[in-house]
This record gives sequence, structure tokens and C-alpha cells, in this order.
Amino acid sequence: YQKSGTTICCLLIKDGNAWCANCGDSRLILSGLDFSNENVSQDHNSKNLFEKARVIVQGGWYENRYLFGKINTTRGLGDLWQIKKIKTKELCKLPPIEKWSDYGLNDYTSINNFFKLNEINWFISPIPQVYSIRNIEKYLFFFLATDGVWSVVNTEKLNSEIYNLILENDCIDSDNLKLNIFRKIIDSWDKTNKNIDNITFICKFFHDIFRIKTKEKNKHKKENKNKNKNKNK
Repeated sequence: YQKSGTTICCLLIKDGNAWCANCGDSRLILSGLDFSNENVSQDHNSKNLFEKARVIVQGGWYENRYLFGKINTTRGLGDLWQIKKIKTKELCKLPPIEKWSDYGLNDYTSINNFFKLNEINWFISPIPQVYSIRNIEKYLFFFLATDGVWSVVNTEKLNSEIYNLILENDCIDSDNLKLNIFRKIIDSWDKTNKNIDNITFICKFFHDIFRIKTKEKNKHKKENKNKNKNKNK
């Protein structure tokens, strides 16, 4: 955790409503029944002007798009190497993490109180932004993914690809759909000629469209079968 970190994006659904907490450049989108898509979370990176301004006001600097020439995200968990860059309001450097316990900094509460007392702010903040969504079931599905997905596919293109896959007759269930999405993302990475980044994603449907689709397909098969019988008569 001292030399590396992680982003986090999660969705809590309860009583028909939902709350998304995002910390980093993973992203959550919602897709409606009318094929429209909606970005729920904002990416916390150098492209986010509010985040970039926050970091610069606190004394951070950018080199070639990267914070301290090292990292693109402005929120996340870990990356405690940034402690060496942080100074108190008296411009004093913080003690090494290994010695924090000597100062009574043993848990989140004590560390948080220490930061507030000394007016210290994280460059890479662990504090998430939280978004609320009413009537979540008016949407067809949500798609949550790491930046390795969004680096090669924008939300509109991904949403369009998913709907095209849903409408294809050979896409029989959600697992089959996810496999096809994964293949399309891999194909997009292959076109960049770069090393593949983490492409973890979750795609969850609020309605069992595949059961409905299978039912309709079987209905059409039965109708065609009956038509053929009548012709043979």
C-alpha cells in the first residue's frame, strides 16, 4: 500500500433506489430501456478540472498529465508514497509511516483527527464522491468497470455494442453477453498496440431480458412450425 494503490467504485441498491460511491477513475454507467446511457460517476484524474485544481491548490504539480510525474488518478486507496510530498500548515514534513504509531496514529479516527488539526489534505484523496439514483429499476442494466475499459471504449460506444449484442440471436444469456463484451474490449486494446491494462467489469441487468427474449424466440419458432404444417396440408 506504500508504493501502490487502487481505485474503488461500488453500488448499493435498496428499496428500489441506489447509491454509488466512487474514489478514482473506475466508472459506473446506467443504460435505459430506450437505449440511452447515463454516466453516474465522475473520473478522478487529470482530465477532471475540479480534481486537478484541488491538487494544485494543495501544492501538487503535474508533469506530462501525471501527478508528480507518477500517477494519473487523484483519488484512491493506498499510494502512501504521497506522504513524503505532504507538509503541514507550518510546512513541516510528516513523519515516516513506520513511526506513526509512536505518535498515537493507530487507526482511521486518530489519523483523520490529526490531519484535520494540522489542516492536511491528501493529494490522492481516499474520500469518495457519493451519488444517489432514484428508481433504479427504470434502467435496463448498470455497467461498472476499471479505467482499462474506458481507456479504449467510451460510454456511448460501449452502450451501443451491448445493445447490438443483446439484439443478436446468438446472445442467449448474460454470461454469453459478458464474454462477447470482453472480446470486444480485447479487440479494442489490440488496435492500440499497447500493453493491456486491467479490464475488470461488472454488468448487471435489472430485468430478465434473456428469459423474455427466449420466450419470444420459442413463440416465433412455434408459429413458423404451425405455418409449415398448414402448408403441407
